[in-house]
Amino acid sequence: MIQTKTIKGHQIRYVVSRPLFDKIAAAYREGATVKQLGQESKADVACNFNFADTSRGTPIGRVISNGKTVVQDTPKTAPRDELYMLPNKTLHIGKAPAGAIWSVQGSPVLLRASRKVIAETAKRDQTGADILNGSSRRTAAGITREGYLVLATSSGALTLDQMADVMLGLGCVHALNGDGGGSTYLWPQDDGWGRLMGSAITIKRGVDRLSKKIVIDGGHGGKDPGAVGNDLQEKDLSLKLALRIGKLLNDWGAEVSYTRQTDVFLELSDRAAIANKAGADFFLSTHINAGATDKGGFETFRHTSSSAASKTYQETIHRHVAALYKAKGRPDRGVKTANLAVLRETKMPAVLMEYGFISHAEDVALLKDAIWLEQLAQATASGIAEALGIERSEEEPQVPKKTEFKDVSAGHWAEASIAKAAASGVLAGVSPGVFGLGQPVTREQLAVILDRVGLLK
Repeated sequence: MIQTKTIKGHQIRYVVSRPLFDKIAAAYREGATVKQLGQESKADVACNFNFADTSRGTPIGRVISNGKTVVQDTPKTAPRDELYMLPNKTLHIGKAPAGAIWSVQGSPVLLRASRKVIAETAKRDQTGADILNGSSRRTAAGITREGYLVLATSSGALTLDQMADVMLGLGCVHALNGDGGGSTYLWPQDDGWGRLMGSAITIKRGVDRLSKKIVIDGGHGGKDPGAVGNDLQEKDLSLKLALRIGKLLNDWGAEVSYTRQTDVFLELSDRAAIANKAGADFFLSTHINAGATDKGGFETFRHTSSSAASKTYQETIHRHVAALYKAKGRPDRGVKTANLAVLRETKMPAVLMEYGFISHAEDVALLKDAIWLEQLAQATASGIAEALGIERSEEEPQVPKKTEFKDVSAGHWAEASIAKAAASGVLAGVSPGVFGLGQPVTREQLAVILDRVGLLK
């Protein structure tokens, strides 16, 4: 679970854990080392966090373990923030309320809503100038936009400001500094004795990661064409996307089944029943939108009273697909809720996708592009893989080498490169179906291209 990455020249060891899958806890035993706490908990990872009196192995500041306060605050530590988990398995940074499952304390807060807040929280916490302005090995915990936990330690000496940049680089929107220096310890990669800390954050990898059952529903079908317009039928596009998404996930080791694999009609209740009978871990329904709109664009839905898992899955999958629409300059209509039958009647986390409007000219141009449909399938499958903890294969994604641009003839010397540029969202055509061979690139267009390939920081 422990990974290594260089961020802004600093070597960082880190762990990303999904609370809905993994068992995350605050382990406590006065006089114990981090390694001992990890071994006693039968965890896969253990990390120091609370400040401590290392001569006795007593945490300094409140610790909640298994729903009970095992170490009380002192007047000095009372204002300090805590990383804590609620019974619904959501993570937060603040002061743990009654009912929290566990909490550990740190100082100062590095990030709130992606903004550095080191100076203001250090003043509140009476952080010494040596800690505030000095450099040391660092330990920090962060929460990503999807609600995942990130534990990170530095191999070298960093300032608090540099550690905040590291946590931003690891995708955190909120982050809290923990005890560092000689107390920094990430087991099992660190395997020496270590200091007496008395508490640790432990992670036991969930067995749910090992095998996933996914049911994919291609919307409409048979006598129900769904949305119709511009020589397209929703039932055809939704099935094509469903089958391709399923193929990718199956190749990555998921157990995938479908509500339909051909052009047949199914009642909505039958679709949900198929997923329920299969005992699926996740249900995805693919659709194309329609209706009066001056913008078009992409949106996703979960049920109005859905589980926390549905919300997390939806946000993760949506982020992957929305990035494609943003690259094309198309609207992201957001994550939404609705009382739709397939979302209401399925017993597992479920998400419904609306990949653009069949009634909007710019969306239609994309929906007629085979490369675009492949991109949508790959992005959706990648989002599902991230959400469900499926290990993706390292093979290169299969993007068509042939372009759909009418002005790029078969065998053109740049055909493959043009196809790659279009498929990756780096370079679009000048109009639907037209690449614009021989046309110059303006300075503003060059700036956008450089930004899309990640060369602008």
